[in-house]
Amino acid sequence: IPNAVACTGSRVSSFTLENVPISGPYPADIRDLSELATLSLSGNALSGFIPDNVCDASGIYVAGDETNCPNTLGLSGCCDAVRLTTPSSFLSNIVASSNIGTSDCSGLDDVNSNACAYMSNKLNHDVFLEYPDGFPYQTWLQERLVLAQIFYSTSLQNMNPSIWLSSSNHCSWAGVTCDDNLNLTGLDLSGLGLTGTYPASLNYLTSLKSLTTNGNSLTGIIPNATCGMNLIEIVGDESNCPNAPTVAGCCSTVITATE
Repeated sequence: IPNAVACTGSRVSSFTLENVPISGPYPADIRDLSELATLSLSGNALSGFIPDNVCDASGIYVAGDETNCPNTLGLSGCCDAVRLTTPSSFLSNIVASSNIGTSDCSGLDDVNSNACAYMSNKLNHDVFLEYPDGFPYQTWLQERLVLAQIFYSTSLQNMNPSIWLSSSNHCSWAGVTCDDNLNLTGLDLSGLGLTGTYPASLNYLTSLKSLTTNGNSLTGIIPNATCGMNLIEIVGDESNCPNAPTVAGCCSTVITATE
């Protein structure tokens, strides 16, 4: 296989064999390559974990499949880069540990079934093509799930899918603002003429500080869990805000029907 092996002098320094796919046990004697600095065997069907003598060695960059890497995705450990498999146990765990409560998408209502299916498909998350160092996978994916629930519970789903729910980083989606740590801090859905129920899972956006939902036709009152979020500023239609326009309460600004 061309370019699978690179050498420094007469010693192997890089071994890259990706997406072949090869099967069998993960090579146990790989550490016999004493000058190895880069090891990538991701995109294959190898069984077992990467050997301890590889994980414990200093100066080796290791990229591998989640089935072979002993560390949890997004956390420091043996693999510097973790590639998701299909199906992905990591994505399944994200969905199961959310307010959905299960990774079995088939028995859910339409909104959660669609959100579950979207989240469970690794092709919907371009970040896993890049392996960015220090990326906050856990929080980022949990916030992405909430956005998927909003999408499928409102008429956002009838709009251009490139605006929302694309495979790109959701911090670049229309109306979404993130801080430097990629925490979702602002959500502006104003003036879109949205229909559907007022999103019930916004409180799971734990860093949300600014929420603007006026100019829509959403039904229902803003949930108490959203109103009670720490330091949140909410601008909403009077049909959704539990407080009157001139009364302090959930909405910092209440937009009346005549405005």
